[in-house]
Amino acid sequence: MKISWIKKENSPNLIIFFGGFACDENLLKPFGFGESDVAMFYDYSGLEADVPQEFFEYSRVDVAAWSFGVWVADFMKDRLPQARTRIAICGSTSPVHDSLGIPRGIFEGTAANFSESSREKFLLRVFGAANFKACKNLLAARSVKEEKAELQNLGEKFGAFRASPENWTRAIAAKNDKIFPLANLKNVWGDKLEVVAGEHFPLSLFQCGIEKLFADAREVGKSFEKSFAIYEKSARVQKRIAERLAHLTLKRVNAGEVKSVLEIGVGTGFLTEILASEIKNAHWYLNDLSARSIDYVRGIFETPPTFIAGDAQIQELPANMDLIVSSSCFQWFDSLGDFIERLAKISSKNAVMAFSTFLPDNFREIRALTGKGLNYVGIVGIEAMIKRAGFELLCAEAETIKLNFKKPADVLRHLRDTGVTGTFAEFWTPSKMKAFSRQYTDFFSDAGGVSLTYRPAYFVAKYKGLEG
Repeated sequence: MKISWIKKENSPNLIIFFGGFACDENLLKPFGFGESDVAMFYDYSGLEADVPQEFFEYSRVDVAAWSFGVWVADFMKDRLPQARTRIAICGSTSPVHDSLGIPRGIFEGTAANFSESSREKFLLRVFGAANFKACKNLLAARSVKEEKAELQNLGEKFGAFRASPENWTRAIAAKNDKIFPLANLKNVWGDKLEVVAGEHFPLSLFQCGIEKLFADAREVGKSFEKSFAIYEKSARVQKRIAERLAHLTLKRVNAGEVKSVLEIGVGTGFLTEILASEIKNAHWYLNDLSARSIDYVRGIFETPPTFIAGDAQIQELPANMDLIVSSSCFQWFDSLGDFIERLAKISSKNAVMAFSTFLPDNFREIRALTGKGLNYVGIVGIEAMIKRAGFELLCAEAETIKLNFKKPADVLRHLRDTGVTGTFAEFWTPSKMKAFSRQYTDFFSDAGGVSLTYRPAYFVAKYKGLEG
């Protein structure tokens, strides 16, 4: 077994990643990992490994494993530092099994006949024909002989150690996995399993950043869930933004001709309610990180909508959409340009895409005092993303909305009640709160209190397709 450092920059956080069969460090090199250091295990032609002592010096350790790496990660579990989170991706704790993993006959045939030609066919099934060209740089620089020895060794060892689904925090499967049957992974993981878009190697999931699997999407979802009960009262800016976006959208669609709508980030339904009152003949697909969102919008529709729970960046999305909308959501996405290109692929000809997001000077008071905040994209950058994906820009506008509060503590309470406190959680200590309040009052006093600035931007575009 080999261990390679993919990223080592003296971070306090470490991600330990277990690769699958027939891979090496090339598999991870193109992807981002946020602020975490990353070490990768691979090449299981032998299962002996000297775990670096450095692993035990990190303040936080997370584990992710892909494919056969799931079993290997369990095999190695007691020799590693305790992990806060362990995520299994497209793999099973019973890797060769007729109902829990790869059917035995298929595995044994692959191991016995693995050759140069069968290797290429295998890799096509791993990455998918549509993604194979884009994934060429992820292929291992290893010989077929080495990889065959690895596969045969794993086959011999699988029966000697029993891994457990209970050891894992999350389990993720890909809808189009051609290596591990999806039905078998459902048998292994039960309700723990999350199904995302993609092949056995779910490219979009890795492009979003592996570190995001350990915190952001779920933390944001939990944060919004906590605020749902008071969100409609507190989120007056978000409601105003949804109303403006709905107005801009309805000006540019023929409501009676729209047959399919996808809304990303439904929340409590500010945008949904306005659009659905005008677009009555369409089937609606509603997405949100929180499954509780559907409870707030179900009563809006006569025909039940299809709900897609989870992070839209990695979920399977419906095809041939006539209208795609999203209000106050896209600022959370790590690669908005890539996601807009995904939306282009599921758009019908002349489909309309309309969304609101926020500009770099959003919450400028918070950023000025703390240096913290989301990485917002400017108008020019977003317009370029839209056009690059094959959309014709119909509308782009921005506005400034300033809220006033009696004191800085009310600003933080507002952020908490609208579900965004996770971004600023570090300030919730008495000493930091005191310093924060003093500085906020000194620099951002306004009309007898203090101010908070929102900078929403609105975009409406029509899908025309890529030239050539």
